[in-house]
Amino acid sequence: MTWKMDVRKDEPPPPGWHKAECREVEDMDTAFGMRLRWPFWLLKLGVEVSGWTSMSPSTRARAYEWAKVLNGGPIDPKEGWGPETVAEKRCWAKVEHYKDSKGQLRAKVTEIKPVNEHPEEEVNLSDVSS
Repeated sequence: MTWKMDVRKDEPPPPGWHKAECREVEDMDTAFGMRLRWPFWLLKLGVEVSGWTSMSPSTRARAYEWAKVLNGGPIDPKEGWGPETVAEKRCWAKVEHYKDSKGQLRAKVTEIKPVNEHPEEEVNLSDVSS
């Protein structure tokens, strides 16, 4: 019996602003300690790109800022926020490229904006090859 495996070429999505949906945020133990992994589904491209934040509860922390964007305003300090309060919420996600420790080109989300704001550098997908 013979078999054949399809090959998927994993290219990072183009850098710039993409309409996205936040999937469930998860806490992960990394080489840098406990961090939050924010997986964003890029709606037009059908790919997932992650962003990372600290677990700082500060209102100046990126995690709070992202939760605030996804929830449409400030978070009540008495109620806080969690994965269930940001999951499946839409936003604009800014994708940037970087090289990993092996020299491979990767993508990450570095910033998000409310879905009703129009980012200045929205990606033109007509320039992206399939």
